[in-house]
Amino acid sequence: MKVVALSAVSAGLDLITALSERQCPVDRIVALDSSRDRSNVAGYEHPSNRPRLSGIPVTDVSHYPLGSEQEGDTLRAIEMDVLLVLGWQRLIPQWLIDHADKGVLGMHGSSRGISAGRGRSPQNWALIIGAPEFEIAVFKIDAGVDAGAVLDTRRYLLTDHDDIVSSYRKTVLLGADMIADILADWDARNAAAQTQAEEDSAYLPQRTDADGAIDWAQSCDDICRLVRALTRPYPGAHSSLESSIVRIWRARAIGTLPLKREYPPGTVVDVAGDGTFVVSGGDGYLIVDAHDANGATIAPGIRFASVAMADTLAAIAERHVAKLPEQTLSADFLALLERSRR
Repeated sequence: MKVVALSAVSAGLDLITALSERQCPVDRIVALDSSRDRSNVAGYEHPSNRPRLSGIPVTDVSHYPLGSEQEGDTLRAIEMDVLLVLGWQRLIPQWLIDHADKGVLGMHGSSRGISAGRGRSPQNWALIIGAPEFEIAVFKIDAGVDAGAVLDTRRYLLTDHDDIVSSYRKTVLLGADMIADILADWDARNAAAQTQAEEDSAYLPQRTDADGAIDWAQSCDDICRLVRALTRPYPGAHSSLESSIVRIWRARAIGTLPLKREYPPGTVVDVAGDGTFVVSGGDGYLIVDAHDANGATIAPGIRFASVAMADTLAAIAERHVAKLPEQTLSADFLALLERSRR
């Protein structure tokens, strides 16, 4: 079979590499070109940066939504039996689905599986929620949103040490195993595909950079979960200080301390010589091990601005309902919203 992969991000290129190591090579990569600013594509990477993929031909496209007539002509000229969508966070147009002779495969999942966690940012949400597990599925892409028949699933644990990078790493390893098996036994695996029940469907809402504002009154564990979910390649959990936005890349909860005075949430208690600092949360203290101050001065006694998580989540929900009223919000998200209001 002629296998073509559509990928715009590092995790997708990792998966293509992992497939090659499983004797399941990709014949061509369709990539988002680097001719313009791609800073709005979290984790963007072009295949030319990967020497291990240098033997695979690459076709560049300019527009993420694949909406131009020129791109349509370019992709229709590529012979493909199977199209793998590996890190392309846009819906695949019907003409491209129809062009793949045997079908289009994608990967999606959530802490409750693919049907109950369709939509956006599922691995980020799972970490923010504090889900103990994540289930990833390989499915046949159709005109719906993560609605196609499921060919295989795998479930993995999420630990207190996981961040978005390690979660993606797990999906790469499991996804490569599943896709390699499916391609090796295409007819039988497709015949056994499981149709999703629409009555079980629910959706995770889209996130924006602004949604990463920290609520310092939350528990230190909740704050650390947000940091781990939004660390690079995402824009990072953040907080306002002076006229700057300080982005937090790595933080650890260190519990309570019997200090002589109490500090309101968001107060910097101590700054070490290496730039790491201790800050108060809603139930104790955190050490911030990596951050970008962006011009702000981090000093003992200063206090970060705090944005109530209940307000952030309510705004996310309102935005989702206004834009996509037909997509029921997931039980995980609604439980997180309810918890934030207590």
